[in-house]
Amino acid sequence: MTKYTKEIKLAIYHEWVDDHRRGAYLSRKYGIGRRGIQYLVDLIQKYGEDILDRPQQKYTADFKLAAIDRVLLGGEALRQVSLDLGLTNTGILANWLRSFKENGYTVITKKKGRPPKNAQKQGQTADQRIGRAGKEAYSRACIHKKIGGLNSRTQEPRKEELARAITELRQELRLSVKYIIDVINANPGLPHISRS
Repeated sequence: MTKYTKEIKLAIYHEWVDDHRRGAYLSRKYGIGRRGIQYLVDLIQKYGEDILDRPQQKYTADFKLAAIDRVLLGGEALRQVSLDLGLTNTGILANWLRSFKENGYTVITKKKGRPPKNAQKQGQTADQRIGRAGKEAYSRACIHKKIGGLNSRTQEPRKEELARAITELRQELRLSVKYIIDVINANPGLPHISRS
């Protein structure tokens, strides 16, 4: 629905409200599914036409988790939660749910923009420059440094801190949770953590 301009969305809405055109006709005319049209109409009716002027949003991990909890734990309908939150379409929340389940029930916020300049040396990726063995050694060193930094305080790091650090390592190093936990548990100087 984001590929359509505000004018097209308003035309769809006014045809629905003023001309009493319905889903099948509008779906054929604009090439949008009936559910998408119904959601657009409901969104504009709930928030007004100004909702279409809103710039693209960047949602926090806490906001995403609250929305996911409403669907998974609260048993609310995905469409209704999307509408209550003012999301431009239901696909946004559906993608958050899918990503949440794929990432071991953890909310991941993707970093936008280009990777740092030093990671792109003459068109080569870091993996190509240092090779597989070098990448594993580099990954282990990063894991030890990050988790060891948590452990350097006077008390043991909390499970939430460990989970957050593991999530950050997954994003930075693009490694599996299992590999990161295996590296942590293999080092007796680091706090041990279970896979769950």
